[in-house]
Amino acid sequence: MSNVEASAQVTGATGATTRRRNVQSVYRAGPGVYHIVFPVDRNIRTAEYHMDVTPIGAVARIAQLGNPGGVAPPGGANAPAGALSVQVNTFDAAGAAADADFLFAASRV
Repeated sequence: MSNVEASAQVTGATGATTRRRNVQSVYRAGPGVYHIVFPVDRNIRTAEYHMDVTPIGAVARIAQLGNPGGVAPPGGANAPAGALSVQVNTFDAAGAAADADFLFAASRV
């Protein structure tokens, strides 16, 4: 996909990224809650971008966007002033919040 503006492969247990493009950082706020922080020069919002979250791994998981994007990251995210973020939530097969590896991609609409 040539129109992907931002992407990240995230390790659920730590929030670490193994690959990322136009993503400043990923902050794991708690079990199954992640904030993907974009660089200040990337104004990525859901009104202008299609965002996909795909869980990866052998265990059945669910991943979804937890907020509409374009919001300031939480204080613990150690993000630069003016940065925007999107929240991703992951769940186990029973629907309980659980850490999961996932892929994130934001493509211009």
